[in-house]
Amino acid sequence: MLIERGNALLAGRPMKEGQMAVWSTACVETIKATFGSGSNHVSTFWGPMQVTVSRGGGDSYDNHDEVRDAGRVTRRLGVLGTLIEQLDLEIGYEVPAKEELSFWDDIHPVIRRVAQARYEGGHFADCVEAALKEINAVVKEHVKRKTNQELDGAPLMRAAFSPNKPVVVLEDVNTDSGRNTQQGYMEIYAGAMTGIRNPKAHANIVINAIRARHFIYLASLLAFKFDERL
Repeated sequence: MLIERGNALLAGRPMKEGQMAVWSTACVETIKATFGSGSNHVSTFWGPMQVTVSRGGGDSYDNHDEVRDAGRVTRRLGVLGTLIEQLDLEIGYEVPAKEELSFWDDIHPVIRRVAQARYEGGHFADCVEAALKEINAVVKEHVKRKTNQELDGAPLMRAAFSPNKPVVVLEDVNTDSGRNTQQGYMEIYAGAMTGIRNPKAHANIVINAIRARHFIYLASLLAFKFDERL
């Protein structure tokens, strides 16, 4: 807005007396509010102190004064543009850090423990494989303790979450809604093992950070759902 106002002053020349001063004061107040009242940006905006020399002939605002003020507006517009670029750069550095913090805050602690270091090291496929191996290990230990059976992968998930006598009960399977939920999650758990974990365990697959986050969210959901078992 301030840059537009400054450009409008130049576009509408000749300026009137006081217009440059009013605009400059508004800019300084905005700089103080953004960077702090003690910021060096204020003095940079004002520029070198200039002494106005009386030329005689009264106090009228003449062409010489208008040209001087236009020059000041032009220079100060350049300073504003630089400050805006600096803010954009700082925001560009800050936002990813905040996004990363928010992302990991959403993730189940067990998944975060095995995946975060790998993810931040750029090992995206490895972090997904580790996350789903952890899901497999948690369910495997539970099923072995309950049934003394040692299963793995998709067969493990189908045995654990089957709506017919499930080892891990997620919903009341005596209701249609409960059976549907149990069936649906059984397929998600099994599908995650067959379609995501197994290919990454048996092949040199490369994925990017975005896809890795998608898979980590899935693993986190499965970990939280397991914690909610009845």
